[in-house]
Amino acid sequence: MLGCIYKSPISSPANDDKLRKLLAESNSRGPSQVIVMGDVNHREINWNTKTTEKGMYHRSQLFLDVVRDTYLIQHIDTPTRFRHGQNPHILGFF
Repeated sequence: MLGCIYKSPISSPANDDKLRKLLAESNSRGPSQVIVMGDVNHREINWNTKTTEKGMYHRSQLFLDVVRDTYLIQHIDTPTRFRHGQNPHILGFF
């Protein structure tokens, strides 16, 4: 399965929940190869350590939980977004 996603930085909690459910469902259909590409805009996530300091019920932690539970792997390990006056971020996903 190949998918492309974009999650707006101002995404609603309901929209975030739908994305998490979609990722979980993609993995529940049995053994297969899944590739998901896109931009999830979770600046709070430290992808090197796969952690967030926002708390266990914060949307970024809930997203990390789905990533862990579905055995997805983040392959982007350097910042992909550079804007003048801002810190570079790893916003791309897998």
